[in-house]
Amino acid sequence: MKKVARVGDYIKSPAVPLVILMGGHFFYLGFLYFANIQGGSTLRTGAFFGLLYLYVFISSWRHWRCLRVQTVDLLFACFVILLLLSLMIHENRGQERYLQFLPFFVVFPYLAGRLCSSETIKQFIFGYVWITWGALILIAPWLLERLNDSVPPELRPYIFGVGQTSIYAGQLVGGVLTLLVSYLLLQRNWGVLRWAMAGLMFLLVTSLIILTARGPLMTALATIAIALATASWARPRQRALMAGWLAACVVLAIVALPPRYAGFFVQGMSGAVKEVKSDEAYFFALYLHKDRRHIQDQDVWTEYKGPLQGCITLANKGAAVGSWGARVWLYREALEQFISSHGRGVGVGGFGERVCGDSGLSPHSTLLQAFVELGLLGGAAFLAIIVWTTHYLWTALRSTSVGMRAIASLLASLWCFYVLFDQVNGHYLANAGFFLLTGACAALRDESSLKAEQRL
Repeated sequence: MKKVARVGDYIKSPAVPLVILMGGHFFYLGFLYFANIQGGSTLRTGAFFGLLYLYVFISSWRHWRCLRVQTVDLLFACFVILLLLSLMIHENRGQERYLQFLPFFVVFPYLAGRLCSSETIKQFIFGYVWITWGALILIAPWLLERLNDSVPPELRPYIFGVGQTSIYAGQLVGGVLTLLVSYLLLQRNWGVLRWAMAGLMFLLVTSLIILTARGPLMTALATIAIALATASWARPRQRALMAGWLAACVVLAIVALPPRYAGFFVQGMSGAVKEVKSDEAYFFALYLHKDRRHIQDQDVWTEYKGPLQGCITLANKGAAVGSWGARVWLYREALEQFISSHGRGVGVGGFGERVCGDSGLSPHSTLLQAFVELGLLGGAAFLAIIVWTTHYLWTALRSTSVGMRAIASLLASLWCFYVLFDQVNGHYLANAGFFLLTGACAALRDESSLKAEQRL
């Protein structure tokens, strides 16, 4: 009966819709694919997210009275106000779409995170791990097929017939990888179960490589490096052992997989910026364009005649073909646009519109995007949100409460992963994960402050 009660409490917890918010969209796409439902529906998607938020707000109604205004709350409010002012002042394309994104992927996620308790955060992390394993089981046929086919890794698998779904899956897997390392660093004694969990790291790393998710893998490794450097509660020998085992997992995965995957990652990480030829310029322009066709024959790229002359011209001036080289070029373009706007910003969606007429294109860095589109004030507000949240987490990690420190450690690793990932593949108006976790960090600050006052 006790176990049933715990399951019932978990189902009624706001953690359930939060977990669905982070990973449920992947299963939603799978449902549409297997049910053969063609095309997207704004109404259907809006109803999906709207019901999730309604679930959170109703199940967390008791926490509304306990909220305290934190510094990060004021910074978030300033950021949202600057977003709205930018939408009103600038007349870039896609304004209606961004007004729809603002509540569902910025405001509501942050409020949902703010309503979390430490118990809800713990349940959320538990659910995040399990929904990710469920996603891996669901796409196992695609992963196995990738091992047997001869399609080059440059052409990512269109899981459920949708582009970039492999990156979405990779983001979930990368988050679990960082959580697993943080959890193991909290353990004093390693039993058989914990050694088995360490073995799962190899499976997660291998899955990231098969998914050709370079961004999630590299940001997960960077997050883990930060965790190893700051986990003062773990013994030095334990941290060294964890770092060595993770490096071994990466090497073993690369050796075990077909050589084309190793070549794909090495080539992508070289990041050499080179002068491109005309055919490569078309390829690069189509890489940037969100509505490009999925063509496996590279010779067909040169036959494309689309409205991307501006993008192709910029590519010819010295861009690099490839994932990381493209980001270097995008970062430089964002810096140039910020300088040319004299710090006032080019408006929401203005970056992509000035690059190639696609307002949905971002610099692939939420921080750079905030500066180039919202100007110095908007960028400073977004940066301050990150800085203050880091301060909250750092304080919680130094807590004398072992339980609070454990929750803060897991939350910090996941939040840090999403922050870093957003700097290589992020858009601040499609960033529900970051804002939800930032709100949860502020909620944890609320609870730790309240407990400290009660002890006094």
